[in-house]
Amino acid sequence: MLVGELNLNPLIALSLDRGYCGVAGHYLGMTKQCVDRLHGKSQKSGVGFTPTRNLLNREHGRGIDWVFTNHLSNLTDCRNQEI
Repeated sequence: MLVGELNLNPLIALSLDRGYCGVAGHYLGMTKQCVDRLHGKSQKSGVGFTPTRNLLNREHGRGIDWVFTNHLSNLTDCRNQEI
């Protein structure tokens, strides 16, 4: 999996050309067109740095395959879980 930041088109082209498993990058750079290009060739899409639960849900709804974050406490509600 190739990982980039905002300009993901060159990485997507490389991934499609060489048959890699997909591309991940900042959620602002992974447009619907990017996701469609990857999924059209059975490759995966991933986004990162999702700071809120609403954004996580949006990305899931867009069909993003992987989501990574450094804001885990914002995405989970640990107060209602037993340890």
